[in-house]
Amino acid sequence: MVLDSSNVVVGYRYSCNTRNAEGNLIKEEYDIAVLIGRKIVAQQGLCEQTLDEDNNDEYVRILTERQHNIPKIYMGWPDEDKMTSRETVLMSEYETVEAKKDINWTILPDTLTINGYTCKKACANVHGRQWTVWFAEELPMPYGPWLLRGLPGLILQAEADNVHRFTMTMLSAASYPIRYDKRIDVVKTSREKFMRYRDKVTKNPLYLSNPSSLVSPDLLRHKNIYQFGNGTEFIEMNGQIFNPHPNAFIPLEVE
Repeated sequence: MVLDSSNVVVGYRYSCNTRNAEGNLIKEEYDIAVLIGRKIVAQQGLCEQTLDEDNNDEYVRILTERQHNIPKIYMGWPDEDKMTSRETVLMSEYETVEAKKDINWTILPDTLTINGYTCKKACANVHGRQWTVWFAEELPMPYGPWLLRGLPGLILQAEADNVHRFTMTMLSAASYPIRYDKRIDVVKTSREKFMRYRDKVTKNPLYLSNPSSLVSPDLLRHKNIYQFGNGTEFIEMNGQIFNPHPNAFIPLEVE
């Protein structure tokens, strides 16, 4: 179903300083899009907004993006005071609905020019992490990536704990439908229960060394393999793309 259509699309490069299965430091990166509509503000993978499964090169990028299980976030759905999040853990998709929460920002006098915009600095604790962001008042949209919002200007850059970082890469006045898939296979749960389950799975040593051992045997029996002419291969189970070599998962929120 189409909830809204965007007036503005903002692209961000997300990076996370983490470790691979061998314990080596690695930077995990992918691109997200924030679609700003009249009623709804949504986050999704950048490639998802121009999905073209008939274009092999583009489809490879989309499947690569889906390996990261990028959260889908809908600010203003199912009503203007709520937000809905969808995230995938072990080939199952979970949906949580909660009240939108105000962020207690401290705006500082520092300024920084980013992509030609003069930005102001702000800091806040958001779900247990200390975030420093730079926002541009000349772009009067109180939004940003993930759950970062509520400042008198668009957030162009954000960083937390020297681990997580968002950097704006594009800004476009573009109209795309903001879609919400109403599916019966999505597990609806509370945020607290989802985080406990997610952390239990991602902190299991097998998550890095042998992630397929944590997947149900039934899903493993019915997996599909996507193979492309350039040698790229993807594994699909339960409608999700399985990553056989995940990096250590470091959540954006810890509480």
